[in-house]
Amino acid sequence: MRASPLIESPLILVDTSEQRKALAPQPTRHGHKANAIHEAVIHELIRGLQADAVLPAYQGRSEGPPTDNIAVIAPYRDQVTALQRSITDRFGASFDGLVDTVHRFQGSQRPLIIIDTVAGASDKVGYFYEGTGLSSHTPTCMRRC
Repeated sequence: MRASPLIESPLILVDTSEQRKALAPQPTRHGHKANAIHEAVIHELIRGLQADAVLPAYQGRSEGPPTDNIAVIAPYRDQVTALQRSITDRFGASFDGLVDTVHRFQGSQRPLIIIDTVAGASDKVGYFYEGTGLSSHTPTCMRRC
C-alpha cells in the first residue's frame, strides 16, 4: 500500500464531537443508528486516499478494486445502508461492497479499516454505548443490529 499523510500511524482517531454537538438539537432520520457527519468524514477520507493514490481514483485501474484494500465497518444497518448508497453513488460501482457490519466482515482482512462507531458526542450517547458490564446494551445490540 502506498504511503499517505492520512494514514501515517496504525491507529487514527477522527474526533467529530464538535460537529455533532452543533447538530445535536436537530433530529436525525435514524436516531442514534446513522450519522451524516461520519458519512461526510468517510467520504473525505476516501477522496483523500484517492488523491494520495492509496485507492484508485477511477474504475479499471490496474491495482484492483478498492475493496481489496479498504473496508468500512459500522455497527448499525442504517449507517451501513446510507454509506453503501452514498459511497457507490459518489465513487462508482467499484466501491460497491466496501461497507458492511462487523458480522459481515468477520474473517476478512484488509490493509486499511475504517470503523464508524456512528454515535457521537451529544446530550446522550447512542444506545450502543449505554451501560457497563451486564447492564450494557452492546452485546444485545450486536446480535440485533
